[in-house]
Amino acid sequence: MTTNSAAAHAPTTNRWGMLFIGVLCMILIANYQYGWTLFVRPMAQAHGWTIAGIQLAFSVFIALETWGTPVTGWISDYLGPQLGPKIVVAAGGLLVAIGWIINSYADTLTMLYVGAVLSGIGAGGVYSVCVGNAVKWFPDRRGLAVGLTAAGFGAGAALTVIPVRMVIESHGYQSAFFWFGLVQGAIIFVVAWFLRAPLPNEMPGAGGAPVRVAQTSTSFTPGRDFMHQRIDRHHNDTFHHSRKGRLAAMFLGCIVSISAVVNFISAFRSRQVLYGGRIAPTGWISYHAHPVLFTWVLAIEACATIVCIGVIYAVFFKDIDQA
Repeated sequence: MTTNSAAAHAPTTNRWGMLFIGVLCMILIANYQYGWTLFVRPMAQAHGWTIAGIQLAFSVFIALETWGTPVTGWISDYLGPQLGPKIVVAAGGLLVAIGWIINSYADTLTMLYVGAVLSGIGAGGVYSVCVGNAVKWFPDRRGLAVGLTAAGFGAGAALTVIPVRMVIESHGYQSAFFWFGLVQGAIIFVVAWFLRAPLPNEMPGAGGAPVRVAQTSTSFTPGRDFMHQRIDRHHNDTFHHSRKGRLAAMFLGCIVSISAVVNFISAFRSRQVLYGGRIAPTGWISYHAHPVLFTWVLAIEACATIVCIGVIYAVFFKDIDQA
């Protein structure tokens, strides 16, 4: 009997660890884009700059973050799977940190634009490598890997928008620029050195490498072979359908979990936040305006969070690598 096992192509590095690092880096660069609006009015009041002049810096950031991704992705591939992701992401962490530190000291719009250039290039480098690595490490689950990586970008904004605003209110926008830029950039720089892309033919089904499956010399009669095929097909269909259902439940659970966190914070804040002369609740449902509705929604969200945790365990830690 001759057996060729797919284990021969098993990666030497935990690919879920690589995905986790990518998601973490995406979380850490999120507020460079989504948290910008919190800084606009304080900067305008401090320096007398026009809103249009300040927002031009944001336009520069977005342009370089998006248009620069093909270049940074090419650099990562050119440097090789072992070195490329490390260098590009580490450099990106340095650039985003330097960019926001420059913003904290900027007393002219020109200086603010320089900070936007550096942080835009850095954030684009981190983004391109993290998404590209997700595709390379998960040729069999590209949608799931890229979806989780992109979700980290949105989750980062949800996790940091309240701390950023609190620092701006208590210590000024300069402190928020300086410390969030420094800390987030430093974490990206450190974790970047654990990143790498898969080596050629390391991942089954990637780079033209065929998936090797177990083989046997046992001969089956036509009728017996037909029955085995029906049983295997039924087992695979049942497994994949159940896993798709769990993935959908996990996705919905994550959404309501984030909403629950926001509303939970809203319930324990005795004051509301002043935005541009109007009062807005910190959560999407105000506890003060609708206490009964808020309580019911929070209870439903708490249950969904528990379900989400169970689904994540079932999907990722129980049978995620079953065929």
